[in-house]
Amino acid sequence: MTGGPVLAVDQGTSGTKALVLCPERGVLGSGTAPVRPRYLPGGLVEVDPRELYDSVVAAGRAALAGAGVPVVAVGLANQGETVLAWDPATGEPLTDALVWQDRRAAGICAELEPAQRSCAT
Repeated sequence: MTGGPVLAVDQGTSGTKALVLCPERGVLGSGTAPVRPRYLPGGLVEVDPRELYDSVVAAGRAALAGAGVPVVAVGLANQGETVLAWDPATGEPLTDALVWQDRRAAGICAELEPAQRSCAT
């Protein structure tokens, strides 16, 4: 594979950052876009999945526009513990994304803790 600029995207809890990086010339372009999680009563934390997607596209486009050069690859780092359900036929989200900070499963985790301890011994 020949070297060249890459688009690196980091999608986080409060925003998305993107850089176009060149092995020889460093950072060629950058972009950011906010994400606004909703902190709800009872420890619930959700975000609109379309907002997540739009933030990735906006930050990526800004970085690419700033760089003004084509890229040879794209890398994405994201909130690995944030989840959502979508319709496999349409690709449309069925729910808001449950952000990694959400506490709605804390009770289930507490119930499973004794089983985890017994497996570790």
